[in-house]
Amino acid sequence: MPLANRIDPFGRRAALPGRGLFTGNRGCLVTHAGAITRASASPAWLICTLVWRQARQPLAAPHTWTPLFFLDEATAFAAGHRPCARCRRPAFQALLAATGHRRAAELDRVLAVERRAERPMADPRTLPLGAMVADGLDAYLVAAEGVRRWSMAGYGPPEPWPAHPLPVLTPALHLAALANGYPVVIQGSGHE
Repeated sequence: MPLANRIDPFGRRAALPGRGLFTGNRGCLVTHAGAITRASASPAWLICTLVWRQARQPLAAPHTWTPLFFLDEATAFAAGHRPCARCRRPAFQALLAATGHRRAAELDRVLAVERRAERPMADPRTLPLGAMVADGLDAYLVAAEGVRRWSMAGYGPPEPWPAHPLPVLTPALHLAALANGYPVVIQGSGHE
């Protein structure tokens, strides 16, 4: 049975099959018994590569960071994570350039505030491609042809644009990056 370390666009952990394209890091989240007991132990919520320098990270080891898994970078962005400055250096530098920030600590402070803020409402047609919105308990990717329902297995087929504004899951910092051309990785887009 999988651990509850798969992250959805709402930032929630779930025990779902599949790892996705990226791993994430919020610090050490497990007890000595290996149970995940907290949502975060670090102000830096990172998007990392699945494997870095051929090292494998234990899934539930105390005293070290706990791997989380994302379907893709659009999911991780919606959950309030940013690219790691070490294992995803080019993506991290692209995010700095697209947002006008100069340091990781600045990004982390902004994202920490935005993760706790009330979700703004918007017409999905006004959002940049790669943003995510919520409709009830479901998350949707904003795509060129409409919205696509999210699942850990991938995105559903394009659906018509909603007729009403929806809560925006993607934090404002990431919306700005997407609008400024940040090349977000979306599962199934051919750019993984």
